[in-house]
Amino acid sequence: MKGPVPKKVTDAYNVLFKDGFDYWLDLWRKNRRQGTYPKGFIDAISSLNKDKILILANTQSEIMDLYFDGDSELERRAFEDFGQGVLFDNKHWRGNDSVHKMDFGGPNQTPPIGYHRWHTFIQAIVFAGGDSDRWLMINRHVGLAWAIQSELTPNDSVPNNPELHSDRLDELRVLWLKQSFEELNVAFEKYPFPDSPVVLN
Repeated sequence: MKGPVPKKVTDAYNVLFKDGFDYWLDLWRKNRRQGTYPKGFIDAISSLNKDKILILANTQSEIMDLYFDGDSELERRAFEDFGQGVLFDNKHWRGNDSVHKMDFGGPNQTPPIGYHRWHTFIQAIVFAGGDSDRWLMINRHVGLAWAIQSELTPNDSVPNNPELHSDRLDELRVLWLKQSFEELNVAFEKYPFPDSPVVLN
């Protein structure tokens, strides 16, 4: 998707995040902690919010479909590369932020919070009426990327971050790609780094 951000997207963003980037994450955490999830979380999704949430959801999925054309394996590999920090952009060298990945990274930097924000907004998308199967797969990919980046802690500015060993990558795929929404909720209660996901009975 090229060109300026559509007005409907910026308008939706300004409504949904007017109280800060962590609004939905804080709301999710509060309700998980108090035992009022999902009702308390759902109650915050007003009719206005629902429409705006679906605008952002549809925009995200349209961008993914544009590049991956429904190929779930290709989409998964993109998330894996994102987590590994191997998407170095030599066309836009910016010195300290030339790798496409979740900010921040590296052994001496603050762990990323973006995966948690994304996970909780996916919950909002589904409760607002988004395609639950589609967003469950995306949510699994988000969790997988989080686990990969947590292990590798790639650097923001080098062109040769190491990739995860293929055997370990296979192990993480087995763990994350079968998770239910509630299993992902349990996993994302951890911060900053994940435990190995536990499959709920």
